[in-house]
Amino acid sequence: MYNFDSPLTHDKPVTARAVGVIFGGALVTLSALTSAAFFYRFAGSAFAFLAGDLSPWLSALVGVLCFEVASLVWAWLRANDADTDAQLAISNIAAWAAMGGGLAVTCVYFGLTIDLVATRLDETAIMVLSLIGALLIVAGIAGNFAAGHVYRVNAATHAAAAQSAELRAMQAGAAFAANRETTYAELARTMEAIRQALPETAASAGQANAQQFISERFKVTPQEDPPVRPTMASVNGQK
Repeated sequence: MYNFDSPLTHDKPVTARAVGVIFGGALVTLSALTSAAFFYRFAGSAFAFLAGDLSPWLSALVGVLCFEVASLVWAWLRANDADTDAQLAISNIAAWAAMGGGLAVTCVYFGLTIDLVATRLDETAIMVLSLIGALLIVAGIAGNFAAGHVYRVNAATHAAAAQSAELRAMQAGAAFAANRETTYAELARTMEAIRQALPETAASAGQANAQQFISERFKVTPQEDPPVRPTMASVNGQK
């Protein structure tokens, strides 16, 4: 019988793995350097409100984090952390998007370094490139934040927690419905008992109110009947 809990492993030669890591690391480093240079030059004032003179360095760091570093993180999450189809899709799209953004910035930066292009960058062109750099930083931050939120929401543990919360809500609703029906039944029985006792209680209260009204209105004090004295006939009858 197959053990579904056992992880699938794909062993590779150490040399092949080392070559892949070194080559990939070199490419990522080159892309990160060019991205940092682009954002340092054309989006250097993006964080001036926060870092002042250090804003260009912070812009370069954020640009690298949003693209090169983010592509590696999303790829790692897809390979080691994703446990649902939605998470696999989200991490895959985010990894490719981040890598594509980093490569695009690298290509643009190398194109701008050509002497023919660099010598013809006027103030308007630099302003447009600065706007593009700022928009890329905003897109990188917002895109990674949104992707991270959707990734967490679609985790298996999150789905289990949502299902558990739904069950608790159903239980609370059922308990409320039962308590409501019980309260309605108690109120109905109480009203029925009141209706049954009301005539006698009302008659007694009405009689008492009538006697009080007569006494107060006509100044009449109720008198008790005089005691009956025994007669000779009644005495003889008792013998």
